[in-house]
Amino acid sequence: TTLTGRSINIGLSPFSFREFLKAKKIDDNKWKLSLETQAKIRKAFEEFMQTGGFPKRVLSGQKIVVSELYENILYRDVIGKFNKKLSKQIKEMSLFLLTNSANAVSYRELAKITEIKNVSTVKSIIDAFENSFLFFLTNKFDYSIKKQVKNPKKIYCIDNGFITTAGFRFSQDNGRLLENAVAVELKRRGGEVYYSKNKNECDFLVKKGVKITSAIQACYNLNEGNKERETNGLMEALKKFGLKEGLILTYDQEQEIKRENKKITVKPAWKWLLEQQ
Repeated sequence: TTLTGRSINIGLSPFSFREFLKAKKIDDNKWKLSLETQAKIRKAFEEFMQTGGFPKRVLSGQKIVVSELYENILYRDVIGKFNKKLSKQIKEMSLFLLTNSANAVSYRELAKITEIKNVSTVKSIIDAFENSFLFFLTNKFDYSIKKQVKNPKKIYCIDNGFITTAGFRFSQDNGRLLENAVAVELKRRGGEVYYSKNKNECDFLVKKGVKITSAIQACYNLNEGNKERETNGLMEALKKFGLKEGLILTYDQEQEIKRENKKITVKPAWKWLLEQQ
């Protein structure tokens, strides 16, 4: 009764930053020429990082829209697919992932935290989170698929609004929100996204075809305390994959760094979001 292979699935994401600006009636076409427009866009980007891009939330300004949507997805699309006895553990896992978005976690670690004895059950719950478009994972890049499967995954939430509304927060944690927003945009653009970690860590590797084509760090504020760590992680990735240029996305800093015949561009994330289609 069902004709398989005759349908096309289209993933619909929350508003991109450009769509967010359009909904706010801010014209981004002239930002390169107008300092006044740039000031409006910076302010809008700060709001975008905190509230996310769910259309009804953006248009109505009502925070409750996001919390209700989160509850609906969690109970209907995730908890509803498992034994009722797992409800408490699934809610705890979701809260943990919201609070630790942009961090690397393993299935065994999650099993220990939630006191779920079977690691395969944890994997099934994570799969349900992904299928319901609540969270998505990035693997640590390795040429061995087996090692990719075994290594910890970095967890990201599909919208920053879920993190700020439903997650447990004890600080603004703008760095984590910026990284999550970049991850969502990379997912929106398609392609394969990984992270790299050897001696140092690089937040994002983008793979197109059979090659790693770009390496990106997300850092809210590049300063003397973290500059060496961020650049070392990026340089390690550039050397490993034979790339000439790397990118560090910040809130509002802009400069160019030359190291060992490599170019590192430091750029405001909001400009990157508007420059790329």
